[in-house]
Amino acid sequence: MKTIIKILCLLCLPSLLLAANKPDLFLLKTYDDKKSVVGWMMSEKFDGIRGFWNGKQLLTRGGQQIIAPDWFVENYPPFAIDGELWTKRADFEEISSIVRRKNPDERWHKITHQIFEVPNQDGGLLDRLKVLRNYLKNQANTPIKIIKQYPIAHQNQVKKFLRDIVHKDGEGVVVRNPATAYQTGRLSSALKVKKYLDTECVIEKILPGKGKYVGKMGSLLCKTKGGAMVKIGSGFTDVQRKNPPAIGTSVTFKYYGLTKKGKFKYPVFLRIRTQRDLCINRYDWQNPIFAQLVISLNLVLAGLRLGLKNLQVSEKWVSDDYSYLYKGLSINILKLQALFLTKKINMDNTQQARQNSIDSQIRPWGGLNYIANNALRDIPREVFVPEAYKNLAFADIEIPLNKQAKMFSPKIEGRLLNALNIKSHETVLEIGTGSGYLTAVVAKLCKSITSVEIDEALSNGAKEKLNELNINNAQLTAGDASQGWQSNDFFDVVIVGSAVPEITGRYFHLLNVGGRIFVVEGKGNAMTAKLITRISEHEWETEALFETHLSTMQGLEAIKSFEF
Repeated sequence: MKTIIKILCLLCLPSLLLAANKPDLFLLKTYDDKKSVVGWMMSEKFDGIRGFWNGKQLLTRGGQQIIAPDWFVENYPPFAIDGELWTKRADFEEISSIVRRKNPDERWHKITHQIFEVPNQDGGLLDRLKVLRNYLKNQANTPIKIIKQYPIAHQNQVKKFLRDIVHKDGEGVVVRNPATAYQTGRLSSALKVKKYLDTECVIEKILPGKGKYVGKMGSLLCKTKGGAMVKIGSGFTDVQRKNPPAIGTSVTFKYYGLTKKGKFKYPVFLRIRTQRDLCINRYDWQNPIFAQLVISLNLVLAGLRLGLKNLQVSEKWVSDDYSYLYKGLSINILKLQALFLTKKINMDNTQQARQNSIDSQIRPWGGLNYIANNALRDIPREVFVPEAYKNLAFADIEIPLNKQAKMFSPKIEGRLLNALNIKSHETVLEIGTGSGYLTAVVAKLCKSITSVEIDEALSNGAKEKLNELNINNAQLTAGDASQGWQSNDFFDVVIVGSAVPEITGRYFHLLNVGGRIFVVEGKGNAMTAKLITRISEHEWETEALFETHLSTMQGLEAIKSFEF
């Protein structure tokens, strides 16, 4: 028995020693852009091997000793430093191969030790790094490099910095509160910011789950359009694991770049691609027949989503001139009219209809801002819809307000609010009040909103509805803003409610630094929704969000460009 106990002790000894040597490190939480980090510091997040120097040895995050050449550590300080062993961007496999060898080779000359922390020193982050900087003044040859820290003057700097890093094949960004004393564990004062990419693939095999997922789907084996195979095992809800999408279904997943061998890094399921995703963008929206077909199908689907049964279409609304084959069914092209659905929506069910709109239209199309979606649900959309179109209040279409103006479709509203991420302390300028629905939603999100509408009747109608809802932080004005708008105020957000042929720059001066403009730019079927951010006094950044189609702003139909 004693012999057996001794053997068991010897077998356990390596694990016990490893646990004893495991360094107590600080770890990063995930960044949420709802959290203000103005006044913090940001730096590049290096994709290497964590290297903790305890004053005597170089250790991994797990406590294993890293066998580095003697020359590599000969000028290391007598105090602890923490960082990443690194060569260059997108080189993790090579770094791992070098660092994990038990017999170090000449490739260690490619390694630098990128330092982001000096543990157990007094003061804030910059004070602690200064201790190492002073030590290095007397060390001519050392692989130690202190990671450069940049102050954050406004929130959107993080986004721009991340985009620059990712464009250079970097992993991401770290933001830290420089005033925080050294702590260990996962910290709210140290956050990682990563930008993911996404693409599509087709499910080839459904793999069974293990452990807590026994009896459910464990992962999906999929093939991308380029023929690459990817195994997706995370991002699913319990409902999706119990009822996984069928083989042959196209899905979208996110990933964080590619490995050296071309494999997707950390693939995560995002959503099932709808038939709309797969087909509609292939066709010409300028073709009025196709446009009518899609509108008609959307109306039918909207009715089904809202629980309408026994839908009937009057023969006088059917165009006998055209019919199209869609998924094997011959469908007559219907004229878009307010009486398309002969059965009215039961307005007693509007609360459920609003939620259905969030779940089936807004979220699947990228409207993922929880606070904004709550506002879209809570403001009664049906109140702002013209009487003739009440039965289409929650349909996924642009509802006409007059001969020229239309309401945004729900999915566009969700996507623009997701992109703008409006905060409660921000002020907003809206060009084009329209029905007033989006004005009311934004008013619920921001400090105040000024909304300008060229059609005085629409402006007055919207003002009445906002008054009925007791919304008192919205200022509605009738006027023509197509050539710009004069104001003594500065705004954090500008929303342009219709398409402009071209952006050249006239409204920029009304934005605060860090402010954003949402606008759809283009002509015909070549239109793109864009987010323009004021990075500094004279610096702007434009991000293409998605392709779409809107009516051109009244007064700009024949004008070549629109100046902000």
